[in-house]
Amino acid sequence: MPFADYELKFDYWMGKDGNSGVFLRTLADPKVVTADCYELNICDSHPEFKTASLVGRAQPTKEVTGEEVWKSMSVRVDRNHFTVAVDGEAVLDHTDETEGFRRGGLIGLQKNAGRIRFRNVFLKPLGTIEQFNGADLGGWRVVPGSKSEFSVADGAIVAKNGPGFLETESSWADFTLQFEAQVNGDGLNSGVFFRLIPGTEEAPSHGYELQIENVFADGDRRRPKDNAGTGAIFRRTQARWVVPNDHEWFTTTLIAHGPRIAAWVNGFQVTDWEDTRAADDNPRRGSKTAAGPISLQGHDPTTDLAFRNIRVAAFPSE
Repeated sequence: MPFADYELKFDYWMGKDGNSGVFLRTLADPKVVTADCYELNICDSHPEFKTASLVGRAQPTKEVTGEEVWKSMSVRVDRNHFTVAVDGEAVLDHTDETEGFRRGGLIGLQKNAGRIRFRNVFLKPLGTIEQFNGADLGGWRVVPGSKSEFSVADGAIVAKNGPGFLETESSWADFTLQFEAQVNGDGLNSGVFFRLIPGTEEAPSHGYELQIENVFADGDRRRPKDNAGTGAIFRRTQARWVVPNDHEWFTTTLIAHGPRIAAWVNGFQVTDWEDTRAADDNPRRGSKTAAGPISLQGHDPTTDLAFRNIRVAAFPSE
């Protein structure tokens, strides 16, 4: 899954004379290191680009060494600005002023020579924009025909009753969505729809659905029950693990990029899916990559959910 602007943190352990690195904004198969990716090197013994350098682009401000010990690295990638800290100390500050610098791509962990280990890998998207001001429903509209009641309480959007939908006035094609939600009941069903055809009374929810339902079978979180589990794409995938509990706030990250869709719940990836169906304007019938609104679902008369900290970042065009 490609990423654009983010903070990346991880620990690494490199064997003696090891040669590794982390590829930032990379193509799946980079050929030219100064064009197809940004290679953050991990190699104390490299003759030119040692640990914490960007290969072919920038040198660290101080020597970074440490083989056969765990080290922590923090990387910030924000438009054309790259910063790196090792064990909390800033060691690289580089601005890529070349024309057509890379705006997004995959993240790759490299094994070149020797032994390398990675652990505690965390990523935080940058550039997300709040879609809910915490005070009112400005920027949202209730889809005609909705029976749900949408209100604001304690800085959250509260959805009760149903069926019904609350839809953004803005639209996104490739994006990162993050939000917090809480299910205020036992085993309730809801969802967040995206790349929608704008809802009407006759067709309120023609989009992809990110499922919300914290129910699993026989006490086994690997076995979502009934409706695929929180973080699944309803009718398309099943969550690998039902992470959250009812009556507790949880955080979901959804990334849609072309036909590829992935979701994380409380930091655990539960969905990684590519829509290989034929293209269609309606995601119920086929693959849709064009922009559409996002909506919150009131599923039925038992609905009682809250949503807050709803943020979206559009993936930049290359």
